[in-house]
Amino acid sequence: MTDDAPVTPQSSKLYLANGLKHPKSVSPTCFRNGETLVTIQDTIEQKILTALTPNHLDVINESHMHNVPPGSESHFKVVVVSSVFEDLPLVQRHQKVNAVLAKELKDDIHALSMRTHTLSEWQDRGGEISDSPLCHGGDKG
Repeated sequence: MTDDAPVTPQSSKLYLANGLKHPKSVSPTCFRNGETLVTIQDTIEQKILTALTPNHLDVINESHMHNVPPGSESHFKVVVVSSVFEDLPLVQRHQKVNAVLAKELKDDIHALSMRTHTLSEWQDRGGEISDSPLCHGGDKG
């Protein structure tokens, strides 16, 4: 591994309700030159966990689906299930997530797709999310 190559898992699934997996049991800690790296993905996870106390959180790095260098952390999808979203319209839910990730959206993230649900909405969906469409904005070859 070279010093400038980011180390990122493609997807971290954080199941917080009902005593399921803890975030660090899914997302590995990365090391380079004896230092612990905090990936953009890890930062997204921790900020959302702290601010929105989700029942369920998926943070999916979709950068590999776009015309970016391998190992990039520029395109993400988040699935956030939280009671914070009760009685809020979709735009206000997205504004909450955008506010939590304001620095990352300004400095690091090129694109962020969001699915924001209450627990009852998530259960009604059967805990399913749709796949993101493939990127049509550039040649990957």
